[in-house]
Amino acid sequence: MERYVLKTANEGMAAAKAFCISESDESGNIAKISFDSAVESLKKSLEDAASKAGKEYDGMIEAQILLLEDPHFTGEARRLMEAEGTDPIEAIKKAALGLAQEFEDNPNPYIRGRAADVKGLAGELVLIISGRQTEELKEDAILVAQEISPALFLKLDRQKIRGMVTKKGSSTSHLAVLAGSVGIPYLYGDFDQDSINDGDRLIIDGESLTVGPDDETWKEALKKAEKQALAKSGKTAGHTDTGIFANAGSAGDVERAANAGADGIGLMRTEFLFLDRASAPSEDEQFEVYSKAAKLMGEKELTIRTMDIGADKTPAWLDLPSEKNPSLGCRGIRVSLQNEQLFKTQLRALLRASANGNIRIMLPMITSVWELDDAAALMRGCMKELESEGLSCRMPKVGVMIETPAAVMMAPELAEKADFFSIGTNDLTQYTMALDRESEDPGRYEESGIEPVFRMISLIIKAARGSGIDVCVCGELAGREDMVKRLIDEGVDKLSVSVAKLERTREKAAEAEIGRKRPVSVTCGYAAPADGRIVPMEEIPDPAFSSGELGQCIGIMPENGRVYAPCDGRITSVAKTGHAVTIEDPEGKTILIHAGIDTVSLDGKGFVLKAAEGDRVLKGQLLLEFDRKIIEDAGLSPMVIVALE
Repeated sequence: MERYVLKTANEGMAAAKAFCISESDESGNIAKISFDSAVESLKKSLEDAASKAGKEYDGMIEAQILLLEDPHFTGEARRLMEAEGTDPIEAIKKAALGLAQEFEDNPNPYIRGRAADVKGLAGELVLIISGRQTEELKEDAILVAQEISPALFLKLDRQKIRGMVTKKGSSTSHLAVLAGSVGIPYLYGDFDQDSINDGDRLIIDGESLTVGPDDETWKEALKKAEKQALAKSGKTAGHTDTGIFANAGSAGDVERAANAGADGIGLMRTEFLFLDRASAPSEDEQFEVYSKAAKLMGEKELTIRTMDIGADKTPAWLDLPSEKNPSLGCRGIRVSLQNEQLFKTQLRALLRASANGNIRIMLPMITSVWELDDAAALMRGCMKELESEGLSCRMPKVGVMIETPAAVMMAPELAEKADFFSIGTNDLTQYTMALDRESEDPGRYEESGIEPVFRMISLIIKAARGSGIDVCVCGELAGREDMVKRLIDEGVDKLSVSVAKLERTREKAAEAEIGRKRPVSVTCGYAAPADGRIVPMEEIPDPAFSSGELGQCIGIMPENGRVYAPCDGRITSVAKTGHAVTIEDPEGKTILIHAGIDTVSLDGKGFVLKAAEGDRVLKGQLLLEFDRKIIEDAGLSPMVIVALE
């Protein structure tokens, strides 16, 4: 049994037998079909695929067809055949290698990614010309290859593709987009391809590839894969107070998330509409995609991020200046504001689509308040235009992605103007630790970035609570099972993860919430302020509470030293000694949360407040922490009491 840790182009889990795709050897092939007929045949198969794939992939498949018409590819092949008498198969090979090398020499990673497309198209042309066919999948399988072209992927029965593993690849390649559109796990990187044969047992789980697992490991993997398939059909774990949302890269991803029982879409990327095409998408094209996604989600939230292009995601048609360090240059909202008409086209499409569902707009890479102001001003201008044109539209909630230390420091000011925050922990870690996300070996630095990032998350949440807005985490941290409880304890409202991780994330969230969802009484409907056993009012060992003098009360004998808000509301006072907090709920009622009995005598020793007077809080948010041992060593009770006036 061999295990490899590879790069993840599309997350997921799969257990199936290997289907190996070897590089075709063009030598010895005899041309049985004319070159032009082969080109037309392949073009038609791509057009057929486009009709089945959905409108959001029209641009990508169009880019494949344009390559078939590229004078540097098929044009050069024709020249070699006509001027030099080169055999058609040899001409295709030479022309493809020449153009592929041009692409590979380009500094733009998306342009470099087209090299694989050219090689793949060449391979398909060779098969057609020689009268051979791509071998069909007869059973569920994991594809194994040096690289797989989009053309080949589109020809295979995608219902039988359980996963893919290639030596060459990219998370931004056409193949990755196609795999993501149908939820197929895809890994790429260095592994011993020659040691894998057709029919070998393979397991893909997250970023790991297991070759030749033993019987027990194989059986467990098959069970896990079946369980995940059920999750994708909507049979996920039960309700949690924390919203479990999905990330999406296309309308197809949105549909799968809806079917899998996601509470909403926390991040729908729109880059797929702008990349891998000859020109920018029109307003109507974008409107159709956004509207389709909104209708799929119904009343559930659909948070759509405006184009986050630049850095490693630059369209060939957009003339962005070459930069020595593009990750620190023109990307995200900076590209949008510098290309106003392009941005307005997207905003108009989003505002129109918002009339068809519960859409929220999210702005990427915000680092300054003026960027949010400028984007909001453009949005208002677009609304006026649409209204004057008599087009149906709606102004949705507008939020920002917090993904730089600058945005963290400006969070209080941003929270005053934004409707919500979304924390992009991938970029936040990168910029905090000065660590390239694409680094080959981040080693201990990546893990050591967790602590400073969590300190930033605390600051973000505090700023959000002060303005009463919600916070979602949509980076990789949200999908880490070992981080779910910690994020919930910090007070995040939503976690947004890949569809493949929805069920497990919900399970971990439910575990983290145990003890908090018990009602304080049969009448008030508030949540318990702590994890632990409920103590009726008459059993509280303090007459001020048990007599009802302070109102309706209930106690919790805590399992740990954490105290949570029993409801949404505003903090009206905090004790100087840190042991008590009062909250005014949305109906104007006052709730007292008291940690320990007679703990005022400790004069704050062992208590740490996590919220301040005037802050707005949400139910379940962490309010304060205390050291239970200090309380008990002083001969006092650590019981947490909530009293309603």
